[in-house]
Amino acid sequence: MQRATVQSRCECQASLVAELDEQRLVVQAYARTPDGEQEHAPAHTMHPSEPRFDVGWQCGVCGRNVLRSFSADALVWTTRPEV
Repeated sequence: MQRATVQSRCECQASLVAELDEQRLVVQAYARTPDGEQEHAPAHTMHPSEPRFDVGWQCGVCGRNVLRSFSADALVWTTRPEV
């Protein structure tokens, strides 16, 4: 199974991470605090089939809604074993 990871920063400085599947849909997402703690951060993609698509998170640290754009050409795909 192919997976790609996108990352961004929230205004509170938490790192927002989303793992995408081959259709560029979010499989899992989380926020990492500056201290290294990991919090659940719900996320979803908008217009995943477009060359430029968006990922929206709800930061698990501060609760803000964060929207970031990504280029499909910049994604790095890795093969993960299926569970």
